[in-house]
Order: sequence, then structure tokens, then C-alpha cells
Amino acid sequence: MQEKISQEYFEELNAKLKGHKRSIPCLLVDLDKLDKNIETLVKTIRPDVAFRIVVKSLPSFALLSYIMQQTNTEKLMVFHQPFLTDLTALLGENVDVLLGKPMPVRTARYYFENLPETIRFDPYKQIQWLVDTELRINQYIQLSRDLGKRLRLNLEIDVGLHRGGFGSVETVRMALKLMSEHQAQVELSGLMGYDPHVVKIPGFVRSQEKSMRL
Repeated sequence: MQEKISQEYFEELNAKLKGHKRSIPCLLVDLDKLDKNIETLVKTIRPDVAFRIVVKSLPSFALLSYIMQQTNTEKLMVFHQPFLTDLTALLGENVDVLLGKPMPVRTARYYFENLPETIRFDPYKQIQWLVDTELRINQYIQLSRDLGKRLRLNLEIDVGLHRGGFGSVETVRMALKLMSEHQAQVELSGLMGYDPHVVKIPGFVRSQEKSMRL
């Protein structure tokens, strides 16, 4: 059940923000409510399902570390190269990072050419680069040759939202064939597809509770 938040709660937050010494845009996180949301999430997800935190436009490593600890996961989905570079300097050797969108190979090259000097994170073993076309696979194959390192590629597949990616069994088969011919440069790390959010599934199709268990 969704918690109903009182008007007084927002008025108190507004008063605290107005009383702050600097009048600039900022984000206020209620850790008590965050903890409740995390608790609900952990109870909902099956124990055998790996949970990946989606890291988008909020590059707060302290907040990210807190959520990783509370959810007991070391899997991330990252969308932004500058934040990926920042994370590279901070993450440990057990974290797995999946790119949430296909990264232009020029941006990926820039990332590798500007790695932090001292890191525990191994970008060649701990990053899955998302690819959506044979052209992009070939670009990453060439990048691998230039770097002298093998790269992990994750195939984006179109599961119905038509946001991009390989849209048929045949195109996936061709992509896998291309990668198998260049195993010294790239390896398959998995498949990723965006599907409709569970909360958007109409109740007459399937209940949210049952969908979460699938």
C-alpha cells in the first residue's frame, strides 16, 4: 500500500530548505523513506534474481554506495561516461557495470584513454558495453584491437518497445556469428532488453504481484 504523506511533511521540508544558508537548487533525500522503499523492494524481489541499480543523472557516490549496501548488490547500470569515469576510480573489484545505452565508440575510446591512474576496478573485465547493431560491434572490435584488450559486449534486443536493438532471431544470430569470429577481441556478456514497467501492466492482464514474481 502506498503511504499517504501529509501536507505538514512537505511544509516542514520547505521550511528547512528556505532556512538553508544557500538559496540554490538542491536535492533533499529522506533516508527514512528511502530505507522503507528499499525494504519493500528487497521483499518483492525473488532471492534468485540479481538486482541491478540503475544509475542515471545523479552522480552521488555516497548515495549510490548507501543503496548498494542496503540492497546487498554490486551490479550497476550506468548511462553517462563522465560518471562512469568517476566510478572507475572509486569502485572495487567485485562490481559489475552494464551500460544502459549503446555508447558511441568514440566516447568509449575517450573513456579508456583517460582512465584514473590508480584503480582497483578492472574496466576490461567489469564493464559490459551495450551494442545494438553489427556496425557498432565492428567498431568495438576495432577498439579492442587498438587497445590490445578484450572487451565484453552485451547485445541489446528489442522485446517490444522498439527503442532500438536487434529485433529478430536472425539479426541476433548474425551478431553472435560476428562476435564468434572475433573472440580474441570481444566476448558475449549477456542480452539486455527494455520491457514495459511492471507498474504499467493493466490489472486485467496480470496482477503486479504476479508479474514481479516472473
